[in-house]
Amino acid sequence: MPRADKEPRDSNAKHHRAGGKKNKQKETLIDDPTLKDLLQMKADNKNEHGQPKSTRTNYAGYLMWGKAFLARLVEKRQQEGDRLDGIDTDLLAKAFDDDKPNKYSVTALELYLTEKCMNEGHGKSTASGIHGAFTSFWDKM
Repeated sequence: MPRADKEPRDSNAKHHRAGGKKNKQKETLIDDPTLKDLLQMKADNKNEHGQPKSTRTNYAGYLMWGKAFLARLVEKRQQEGDRLDGIDTDLLAKAFDDDKPNKYSVTALELYLTEKCMNEGHGKSTASGIHGAFTSFWDKM
């Protein structure tokens, strides 16, 4: 049942304007920007609005620790000498390099996840964070 204290609406009245504000042309930051200017603005905007700062910080940590883990693993492997497991140690050492993933990148990531979650006992959130960090890392290549 309708409330008696409300006034009837005018069915022809506009209650909301599209956008809520008048269309006003924005001022440009740089008149006639160069390619370099636009690329810098793009990078700044991506850093500011792409992911929260805490996520970027955590991902950077996971990448740094993953690379350190891989370096230690490769160093131990080199000290032990050649193996008959078919893994090229020199190529394994480049699995987390910045230029592109290689055929051992997934293996190295699995080993890192095994170390953190199975050996050190970290939980699902750590595994998800590491996975997200490396996915983002490789997507940006």
